[in-house]
Amino acid sequence: MAKHVIKHDRDKSWVIDGDNSVWILKSKAEVSAFGAAINVLGTSEGNVLRLYGDVHANGALTAVGIRIDGDDTKVIVGGNSDITGRIGVRNSAESVDIRNRGDIEGDKQGIATTEIIAIDNYGSISGQTGIDAVGGTRIVNGKHAEISGTHVGIEISGGCRDHQLWRHTRRRRRNFHDQPQRQRGYEFRGDPRRRGAR
Repeated sequence: MAKHVIKHDRDKSWVIDGDNSVWILKSKAEVSAFGAAINVLGTSEGNVLRLYGDVHANGALTAVGIRIDGDDTKVIVGGNSDITGRIGVRNSAESVDIRNRGDIEGDKQGIATTEIIAIDNYGSISGQTGIDAVGGTRIVNGKHAEISGTHVGIEISGGCRDHQLWRHTRRRRRNFHDQPQRQRGYEFRGDPRRRGAR
């Protein structure tokens, strides 16, 4: 796989335009831009984003930390990374995998997706809605991790019986599928568009 690396601060959008490549943001670098700070184009497929620095999007209505339109994208957010915007991560692509160990924060939504994706959170995801997803989405919230919202922690809409929501515990991994549970600041119930408690 080809590698593309940013080692220094960047004040314009980082456009991901290509297939089957690795895109690395180094730990001391920052991408700050108006609109989408990182923009994975719909013509791109099979890319891996390794983000160890900070990503900040500006703009009242258009600010998106990471916009994903390209299928088969994998996003890895490092433990010291901050991803911010009106929406932290916005996805409209298929077969997307997001693994977060840092902080993803949106004024409106931490992560918003219109397609089925996989989210593994071992850091923090927050916004008015922490995660706004569709049925079929798999969400893992690891030990000591947090998904929170001032309005809703996790909102799943449509096809709710097909989703998977997991939280790791000391003894085993518990499946929250189709049963009311309250864990680590949010509540989930197995009916579409059920809103979680703060």
